[in-house]
Amino acid sequence: MRRGINILGHKLPFSRSGQVSLRVGAGFTVTELMVAISLMGVIIFALTAVFNQTQKALRRTEIQNDISEKGRSVLELVTRELEQVVATNFRRETNFYVALTQIPVVYTNRNDPKSLHTNVLNEVFLQTRSVNQWAGIGFRVVDPMTGGPARDGIGSLERFTPDPVRIFPIDNYFSRLFVNSLTATNNPAYRTNFHHIAQGVVHFQIKVLDLDGRRLGWDTTNINTGYPLVRLDSKGALMKPALINTASNIVDAPILVRQVFPGGSPETSFAFRSNALPAFLEFELGIIDPETFRNYLTMRTDRNPNAGAFALNRLGKVQLFRQLIPIRQAAQ
Repeated sequence: MRRGINILGHKLPFSRSGQVSLRVGAGFTVTELMVAISLMGVIIFALTAVFNQTQKALRRTEIQNDISEKGRSVLELVTRELEQVVATNFRRETNFYVALTQIPVVYTNRNDPKSLHTNVLNEVFLQTRSVNQWAGIGFRVVDPMTGGPARDGIGSLERFTPDPVRIFPIDNYFSRLFVNSLTATNNPAYRTNFHHIAQGVVHFQIKVLDLDGRRLGWDTTNINTGYPLVRLDSKGALMKPALINTASNIVDAPILVRQVFPGGSPETSFAFRSNALPAFLEFELGIIDPETFRNYLTMRTDRNPNAGAFALNRLGKVQLFRQLIPIRQAAQ
């Protein structure tokens, strides 16, 4: 009879050579190994998916933080500059003006087809004075590749700052430099006056408010404007409707309010001259995410004809910033 040895309640038999056999039973079957490997694969796949989603969320949060930081910086800069506008008190000299540089772009949020928003690109100019020096400051969204008018509703914000002068230059010297620079982008004398502020700007709008905080425009009455208005239609002709505080002298009127588009569009351009200044400004800024802006520039560089459509389909990825700016120098 073969003997065995009892270890922890198990009787292990001797082999033919007299050694104890440690084999208790059979190992894993092929089916069991495949099931185990499959379960490990499912667990690894689930962990990878969770890791990727976490990484994407972190990247989105980082991008949003970058946009928020850039937007707040631009908002603070432009607000600080606009608050410095002063009246020249010279006849027919422009103190402040706002104009439209591109046809507004209406886009639909892809996540909400019923949600519509209009992106507006304004340019703004103002006169400032520091101690005994006069200066003009302007902001404009331009094409990032040519420096000319922005196209496809996306551009780079630039700040216009020519050299200041000690004696105030008449004949709208600073404002003419700023206006002419839009059509003379290849002239080094104009381009040296511009400095880059931010990229990926798709909305830059300045709304003018009256002393009561109501929107001022060609289509509003604005009883308490403080100054007589001249209201012009889109062709530059004096508007005839019986609107309150409408002046008849176009040449010397302190405020020129002009309709941009014929019809019912509220878009308005403004020119405050002589001793006139706006009471309040509402500044709105919209910035697109950096990745979309880089892709757009790459398509433009490659002369891809779909660059415009690409931009239009992604204008919904915009973070908006808004600031109400009181003009302390305005007549109260």
